[in-house]
Amino acid sequence: MGHKVKQSLVSSRIDFFYYAFRNVILVSTLVLILAVITLSISRTSAYNNSSDKVSVSVPVSCTLTSHINSGEEHTISMVAGTYEHDIGTTTLTTSCNDPGGFVIYANGNTDDIVGNNKLTSILGATYDIPSGTATSGDTSQWAMKLTAVNSSTPADTPTIVTGYDSYSTVPNQWTKVVYKDAGTMNVETGSSFTTTYAIYLKGLQPAGTYSGQVKYVMLHPSTT
Repeated sequence: MGHKVKQSLVSSRIDFFYYAFRNVILVSTLVLILAVITLSISRTSAYNNSSDKVSVSVPVSCTLTSHINSGEEHTISMVAGTYEHDIGTTTLTTSCNDPGGFVIYANGNTDDIVGNNKLTSILGATYDIPSGTATSGDTSQWAMKLTAVNSSTPADTPTIVTGYDSYSTVPNQWTKVVYKDAGTMNVETGSSFTTTYAIYLKGLQPAGTYSGQVKYVMLHPSTT
């Protein structure tokens, strides 16, 4: 009888430690699972990200300005039957950030009539001086010449269209005279060129005042 009681007590103690140990294991496992879940959630959160896009649009900006050099106005007093050249100097400067380059056109624009390339006379149209390159003869004529302003930076030097780099007839329609090719210009400093004129007067050209004008316009690939 005493042996059975002792055996029962031993069995009860074993059961007690078994269930106690099992509960500890279950609780520890649950804590470990929660910890893994927590760590997993934290890790997932750490790899979340977002992007903030920045975009800058720079519009094309191109200008053409002219400056008559002091003391070099295109004004001269001539005796009939003579030829004069390099009359005055105007510097034209471009500023254009279009990497496609630009092109400059010229056209006679006397008396606000585009395409009129004569030096008009106050005495009437009969005595107007037409454009041409004569240095002698029976017809008075005037001509224009463009010269690139050379720069220490080659990209700053524009190209003069062949023919206009020496005295040429002033065009009576929009004509390409200066350009810069795509990818060859320095968009920071721009390009410059000068314009000057030559006149021949026949021996019987009447005394009086004669005046004319050349208009320049710059276009670029982004022009509509």
